[in-house]
Amino acid sequence: MDYIICKSCNMLFRNVDTHNNLCPECKKRDDDSYKKVTEYIGENPAADGETISIATGVDLKTIKRWVVEKRITIAGNLGLSTCRTCGDPIYEGRLCDRCKNSLLNGYMSAGAKKVASEFVKINTRKASVGAGMHFIK
Repeated sequence: MDYIICKSCNMLFRNVDTHNNLCPECKKRDDDSYKKVTEYIGENPAADGETISIATGVDLKTIKRWVVEKRITIAGNLGLSTCRTCGDPIYEGRLCDRCKNSLLNGYMSAGAKKVASEFVKINTRKASVGAGMHFIK
């Protein structure tokens, strides 16, 4: 087993299947805070990040982390988190829908171009070798 340093309290602890690098005590505090925030959002769905932070006592940085991790989605909290590419306000994740679609389209077109060029290479190679099927006598 590995030993790692808790990213919250900097305590060295034995890593027992923790995916977020928090020691068991900080993980419990994080879970309790998460529960407070989700309950508050359930009762006040239009609340923004600062209001949630003040009402629950949970640090705004922690709430932003949960938004980026897609653990929570807060309607009406524009500006709580921003797109890493264009800087527009977002509700969850790291990219806005426009930048996400643009990135995916870029990957798709790059992949399509590669497939098309491979297809052309294969077909031109077949044409140069000789058309049709040949049997050896």
